[in-house]
Amino acid sequence: MQETFGWRHFVVVNRKNEGDLVFAEVKAACDDSVRFWLNAKALKRRSLWSPGWKTLGEINK
Repeated sequence: MQETFGWRHFVVVNRKNEGDLVFAEVKAACDDSVRFWLNAKALKRRSLWSPGWKTLGEINK
């Protein structure tokens, strides 16, 4: 929902299991060089992430 590393739209490109934890690698939709790993549970938090593509107008409602 907020700008992260200069971008707002990301795609999950990889998944990694480490014990009971699941991590997702995400990359910026418009910049392949911006990639990072995060706990996949964080993707379910609607205050942080929202599925689908939204315009700035829709995000700021």
